[in-house]
Amino acid sequence: MGCRKKASNLEQRTSPQGHGETEEAQSRDENHSSQGILVRGRRPDSTQRISPEEEALLNQSRGGATADEAGQNQEEARAEETGQNQEEARAEETGQNQEEARAEETGQNQEEARADEADEPRKARVKWPPSNAERQWEQLDDDPEGILEGTLAGGVERKLEAFVKIVTVYNVGLERFGEMEIGKGRPQCKQPNRREREKQKIRKDLKALRKRWRKASLEERDALSALQEELRARLRSLSKAERTRKKRCQKEKKRAEFVSNPFRFTKKLLGAKTSGRLTCSREDVESYLQKTHGDSERETPLQERPPEEFPDPRQPIRELDCSELKLAEVKEVIRKARAGSAPGPSGIPYRVYKKCPKLTRRLWSLLKVVWRKKKVPQEWKKAEGVFCPKQEKAVNIEQFRTISLLSVEAKIFFAIVAKRLLEYMMSNDYIDTSIQKGGVPGCSGCLEHTSILSQLIQEAKSGKKDLAVV
Repeated sequence: MGCRKKASNLEQRTSPQGHGETEEAQSRDENHSSQGILVRGRRPDSTQRISPEEEALLNQSRGGATADEAGQNQEEARAEETGQNQEEARAEETGQNQEEARAEETGQNQEEARADEADEPRKARVKWPPSNAERQWEQLDDDPEGILEGTLAGGVERKLEAFVKIVTVYNVGLERFGEMEIGKGRPQCKQPNRREREKQKIRKDLKALRKRWRKASLEERDALSALQEELRARLRSLSKAERTRKKRCQKEKKRAEFVSNPFRFTKKLLGAKTSGRLTCSREDVESYLQKTHGDSERETPLQERPPEEFPDPRQPIRELDCSELKLAEVKEVIRKARAGSAPGPSGIPYRVYKKCPKLTRRLWSLLKVVWRKKKVPQEWKKAEGVFCPKQEKAVNIEQFRTISLLSVEAKIFFAIVAKRLLEYMMSNDYIDTSIQKGGVPGCSGCLEHTSILSQLIQEAKSGKKDLAVV
């Protein structure tokens, strides 16, 4: 009570005459805390003096109000910080939930896409025209150009998606040339040669002579019999000459097959017969392929592998060619490829690009986009599986050999990349050709090893030594 009275007296003394506080201000000041009262109103007149006791009381009142204000500021700061932390926690939790939801949705979409791809039927084989039908190939090269202009318009991703599927060229070819019947190869138009035609004529003459001989008299039969013997001798001579010719052609064909592929010829000659039909379920096939061709350490970084497995090579003398793909490289790969090679999921064989230069140039421009984006299209990651039996009456997946047919466009792209990598490895002497010969052009490892083996066998025979070949 004493503090309040002194503060009230001090306020009356410090307030200038005629400019006192209003009743509202006085009531607000009275409702202040008991620790002290802040003096409100105009600044006191400098001519009026304050006693030391009153000045001390005024400072005490100001200090108490400052402490209250500081406490309120701290509480507000704590509340604001708590609110921010809660908001950040909520935002982080919301972000994690959204990421988990996206990941789950992406996983579901990928699983659904894989299921759709697995259920997607294989494209029908197009009955493409023969290589000598130049007019038909020119029309096929000109017609899809306008359609591809509209299809490949837009961004890079749309171009990649539109072109790698090759829907336009495939549909044009299927509509124009029709579908190839499965199980029937190219019809063979076999015409009889000169000897075969002469033999057919001699048989007709002999048949006519036999009919005439039955109706002829005794004097005419002797002449007809002599004529028949002469025709039969000519027929035997022609048949013998034809058999000799067929044997000679068969030998030449087998010799050419052996020179072109000795392994296939030997396997066909000495290998066991194969037959069968795959009857196991899709789950068994996928499990077997994952076990046989999968790599459990595929995602492991190379830095975490033992250093003795991947020693650091010396610095290269020649850098890897990372420039954009050239049209000459694309044409070279297409030129060396076999025209009769089986197509992959796109349904387009090498023959189309061999006979259609405009489509080849269009393919080259899209392959450059893939090179710049450094992203392999999803369509290139698909393959059509073909299962060949390894023995007779094969049923299980273990008794079959798998062949994967990739898209021709992907094989052209990666053939160029492989050639550049090989040139980089060979120019920097990273490959020892005295040890590694497979996959290296210009190194006839098969002939070299065969000649060495033949020489060892010859030396063992001449010196009467023992020789063990594994």
